[in-house]
Amino acid sequence: GVVMYDDGKPAAGVKVSDGFTVVQTDENGQYAFKAAGKDVRYIYISYPADARITKTPGYYKKFKADRYVYDFKLIRQPVEKQFAFFAMADPQTHNKKRGSQTSADTDRFASETVPAINAEIAKQTLPCYGICLGDISYSEGSRDSNPALPVIKDHISKINMPVFSVMGNHDYTYYADDAPISTNAASSSINLVAQRAYEDVFGPVNFSFDRGNVHFVCMKDVYYKSEGKWAWNNYTGGFTDAEYNWLVQDLEKTPKSMKVVLCVHIPVATSDGPKMAEVKNLLNSFDDSVVFSGHTHYQRTILNGSELTEQIHAAICGQWWWSKIEGDGCPNGYTVHYFSGTDIKDSYFIGVNEGMNTRDYQMRIYKGNLLTGGKYAKFQSPYAPEDYLINVFNGDEKWTVKVYENGVYAGQAVQLTAVKSTMDAGSNGKINYPASNTSQDWWAIGYHIGYCKRGTSGSSYQTAN
Repeated sequence: GVVMYDDGKPAAGVKVSDGFTVVQTDENGQYAFKAAGKDVRYIYISYPADARITKTPGYYKKFKADRYVYDFKLIRQPVEKQFAFFAMADPQTHNKKRGSQTSADTDRFASETVPAINAEIAKQTLPCYGICLGDISYSEGSRDSNPALPVIKDHISKINMPVFSVMGNHDYTYYADDAPISTNAASSSINLVAQRAYEDVFGPVNFSFDRGNVHFVCMKDVYYKSEGKWAWNNYTGGFTDAEYNWLVQDLEKTPKSMKVVLCVHIPVATSDGPKMAEVKNLLNSFDDSVVFSGHTHYQRTILNGSELTEQIHAAICGQWWWSKIEGDGCPNGYTVHYFSGTDIKDSYFIGVNEGMNTRDYQMRIYKGNLLTGGKYAKFQSPYAPEDYLINVFNGDEKWTVKVYENGVYAGQAVQLTAVKSTMDAGSNGKINYPASNTSQDWWAIGYHIGYCKRGTSGSSYQTAN
């Protein structure tokens, strides 16, 4: 096929892929390669920096075995050296009400998240782009939420900027546990069979694009270990051989001087699945690279010295839409990153709900001996009454937190060591006493467990900060 600009000139050096092979157009905008076979679903391009990204990304075309030519037309624009990048993790929407919910998750996304993001976009003076970092739907066990995928895509389309998406573990088609999964002529592995519903709605699972001096690579890093029979929770963070080989080809055609941002669902820093070490080495071969991820439902920055830096982004859904906050106390929200050249000049976290949807709302402060919770359970925070606990939602070990009282400097706050105290809280209203040195937000934990009666016997609601 051929890739041309709207002014009639050829687009040279544009990457074209079938999900397995990556080639580049020549000086005439032409490319050619042999598609990889039965597993191919799309032929697609990587947007170059001087092409407009349309609001509904039109970078891919459905592959047909009897079609041999796939042409693409780009809209030329000046290269944007500065832009805002909205990173949103884990909408994790079910399209039906669950339990005591009064609204389906997809409805709350439409009524809370979309207007809040659009209001923040309206404040920007720079071009805006977005990424949804996986778990767009909420499938689990016998609950198949794939029907939510087209619903949530329609809601995402109402966000006033181009929004890309990566695939999460809950975006797979979920089968009954131990169900035999046929890979017959349709696909060569369970990993591919179970991602087809997502692809049908959102397109390729591994793709890239450029803005300014930044190369964004968006990949599926959910690796299912099952073969033959399905087990919904039998996955790890990793890449198949084919996915790794695709990334090698994509990065071979990317200048080393560009900043590389790898957008995935499962955090790279905490994963040791297949090809994960090799992917880290690839990224570290560039002058500057960073990972954007989600999955954990908390906000955290992983700093590894000269190693790979990773920003784990908080969940849009918080604690699975049962409240308006995360397990670590930060609001349901997202992060805005400002890129200038190859640098991230500024980043800020912002909530989506009223009172929390402002950049001024970045922390919550508690007395050290706070007793929190509700009729189902209470928690006694283990610090002294003269202590103040400051939960800075987007803080990391590089931050300095200075405290002022009535405008007078009172001292510098000391970061707590990350320690998690997990208990079976039950639901009988008793007071629970955490360990004496935890780094948890006991107000958030008390709200979810003690008031909402969620997670009384598990640790997912007892996040460490």
